[in-house]
Amino acid sequence: LKGSSYIRQEGNGFLIGPYEEECVVRTDMPRGPPSDFVMELFPDSLDRIEDNLLQGIELVPCLGEVGFKTVVNGPTIWTGDSLARVGRTTIPGWYDFNSLTYGIAQSLALSEYLAHIVLEGEQPS
Repeated sequence: LKGSSYIRQEGNGFLIGPYEEECVVRTDMPRGPPSDFVMELFPDSLDRIEDNLLQGIELVPCLGEVGFKTVVNGPTIWTGDSLARVGRTTIPGWYDFNSLTYGIAQSLALSEYLAHIVLEGEQPS
């Protein structure tokens, strides 16, 4: 939905988290982030989420009255194609189970899939 966000109370204020219409895939880190990229953020990019902010203000008018204290623009655990990463890794005995864009809606089926790989040694047919 254009301009959709989640809005919830955070301490004495509100947190607004946009669901961006256009997923921005960074191409400047083709092999992933550097090992020292811990708790790092990207520069603010409010123009990308302007529709989300305006929709949020329409739903909760006080957001427009009090303004924004902090902007956090950081990486998410989602993949660019929105597909979950589930299965074996290159490290023996280690498995991937992350990037679930829809959380609980995907988790049961994907956990059964991964359990089959772990217990049977191969993907289910």
